[in-house]
Amino acid sequence: MDKNFVRVDILSILRQPRVINYLFLIFIIVVVSIRILSAVFLGGGFGDESARIGAIEALLSSNKHMIDMHSLFAIRTDADYSTFPFFAPFLVVVKLFGANIHFLRAFMQLLTTASIFLLAKSISYFADTKRQVHIFRIMLIVGLLLPWNFLQGSIFWDTAISPIYFIIAFFSFSYLYNSENSKINKLAFICMPTGLVLGATSYKAFALTALLLWIVFVVGLFRKNVYNIKHIILITTLSFLIAIPFIYLTLFIPDFTSRASVISVFAHSTSFTSALIQIFDNFLNMISPIFLFMIGDPNRMHAIGVMGMLLPVSIIPLVILLYKVFTRQLDKQMRIPFWISVAGIFTTNLMCATTFDGQMHSLRSSLSWLFWTVLISIGYFSIERRFLVLHIICAAVYITIFFFNYIPKSGEYFHDDPPYTLYYDKIYYDNLQK
Repeated sequence: MDKNFVRVDILSILRQPRVINYLFLIFIIVVVSIRILSAVFLGGGFGDESARIGAIEALLSSNKHMIDMHSLFAIRTDADYSTFPFFAPFLVVVKLFGANIHFLRAFMQLLTTASIFLLAKSISYFADTKRQVHIFRIMLIVGLLLPWNFLQGSIFWDTAISPIYFIIAFFSFSYLYNSENSKINKLAFICMPTGLVLGATSYKAFALTALLLWIVFVVGLFRKNVYNIKHIILITTLSFLIAIPFIYLTLFIPDFTSRASVISVFAHSTSFTSALIQIFDNFLNMISPIFLFMIGDPNRMHAIGVMGMLLPVSIIPLVILLYKVFTRQLDKQMRIPFWISVAGIFTTNLMCATTFDGQMHSLRSSLSWLFWTVLISIGYFSIERRFLVLHIICAAVYITIFFFNYIPKSGEYFHDDPPYTLYYDKIYYDNLQK
């Protein structure tokens, strides 16, 4: 009798809101710490990372003459260019803390983690006041435990920073769309187009997604009477001004788009029809259950080879979400985030599908993870919380495999390269001789 009394008393304590809040906070701190440690322990430093660090070091040193630059907008790194939305923040970081690859990966992971919090807050704006905390917590659990960004959020490469800019734009849109204040927040007004343009500039394959989201955001705010014609003219002008560097690089620097032409499906197909068939096949592979829930990206620098890009358990909320959509039972407040995410996944994967090498190439479609996070979270939002426990258990298995199986072998995948500046010297002079 006494034992049962103690048991009931403990359960009642654990169900207290304050206790739940503390336990959730501890859980989040542990998960964020694990993510940072995963970046620190990841082995090697492959060529693309080394080239980018070398370029930043050269820019900060007396070796500026080595750098193939275009009006501070872009720096050549190996076969392609890195643009200012990527290297500008890291000029400060490298200047202050040095060019250690493990520190830079940890800092990139910290930025990715911060963007997940911002994404969670963005979606919570669409829910009722009483349910905002619930969807916010679901978003954090799903986002922080997602395999797609768990590994790729640490890679010191352009695509890792792109989602951050898009999430800033998404947050600004969510704030403006759901704000009860009739006066437009000037900071959100500026950040929305700025985030989209910088996201597209940081990785040009995301330009189509940025354009689509710009149209959706502006039309959505106009239809809700947040924007009027004057606002649309202002935001269009602002977007154009911010996009001038990207337009300049695309139209007047042939090398800036040369790699895109080289890896294009159309450059390697015998006919237009065969190219379209290949694109369609690539696109289907990017949304196949094998890719999403089982094996993931075959490249071991992009995924660990098990449990897919989203975790097998994510099938449950996605299937339930599809059922809700087809039966028209989807929460009205979640329809806008849902359709934005579907459109984002489509355009991001479409641009990735137009490339022929390394398919299935999750790094070129890395922007997809933020949209998949939204869809999975909306699915969990409409079902019982106990499924989230299953999600956490599944993620714990993934993290265990990551640390005890993948990390010991990661040096083979992220093979060590020469010192960064020397590596960049070699790449630059090789390109100069071509």
